[in-house]
Amino acid sequence: MKIKCIFFIPLILLALISCVNKNENLKVDKKEIKSIISAVIKSEMIDDKISKGYVLNKLEKSQIILPQESDTIYEYPRTVQIETLKKYLKITNKTDLIFVISQNKNPTSFFINLKDSELITFFDIEQIENYETFYIITIPILNSGGNLAYVESNYYCGRLCGGGKAIILTKESGIWKIKEKFGTWIS
Repeated sequence: MKIKCIFFIPLILLALISCVNKNENLKVDKKEIKSIISAVIKSEMIDDKISKGYVLNKLEKSQIILPQESDTIYEYPRTVQIETLKKYLKITNKTDLIFVISQNKNPTSFFINLKDSELITFFDIEQIENYETFYIITIPILNSGGNLAYVESNYYCGRLCGGGKAIILTKESGIWKIKEKFGTWIS
């Protein structure tokens, strides 16, 4: 019986997503993405006093992992369990859940080039071999209220060197601020 329930949960979620009215605005505003990423960059690369931050200008999306048949936990960069998002984005109803999962249908990448600081250098993927240390940031996942966001910041510093962290942001008086950070992987 347990196997049947676990098998049907993802199907039910997919059915709910497909029932969403196509005219509803389920995409996240590009201006909002830039505001969130600016807050992450300020926190990760400027406030932490890192001398120079190299950031890949192509934001990758985090793949939202729905409940699986097994108890496998995915701990790869740019993957996040739906249960984690439910907790940190305060998802309490079907509408919120559909909004969050629908963001998985958004483009897999988003290009950004902020001119916030001399401490940050954005580069494109073709230049990656020129940088030994750099950051890759994910496209934010927002709650339906637009006041909580989940982002991953992944730092690479060599072949077997790096680490990632999840960053939860909250929007207060129109400004995105870091609410919480926790490690997701380390090498």
